[in-house]
Amino acid sequence: RTSVLVDDEPPPCALLSYVELTNSGGRILRGGTMVTPQQLLFCGGRGGAFWQNDTAVLEKWLEIEADFESAALLAALRTCNSLVLHKA
Repeated sequence: RTSVLVDDEPPPCALLSYVELTNSGGRILRGGTMVTPQQLLFCGGRGGAFWQNDTAVLEKWLEIEADFESAALLAALRTCNSLVLHKA
């Protein structure tokens, strides 16, 4: 219980990114950071998000509630960001 992610209350976001998970005598998570759904829509996955039943779906399994306009704008921003990073 030495992590800021462990508390009596649930974390603000259930998604987590980490560098290393060790199971020797107890679970040790190194380099862990919470990830927001918006960060995943903007940067996560390879194929981008698609829209289905008032939900943005990423990598065919991660469903994030978002209105169509927000999901479309994030997808466009994601595409522009990718192009800029590949040209840099």
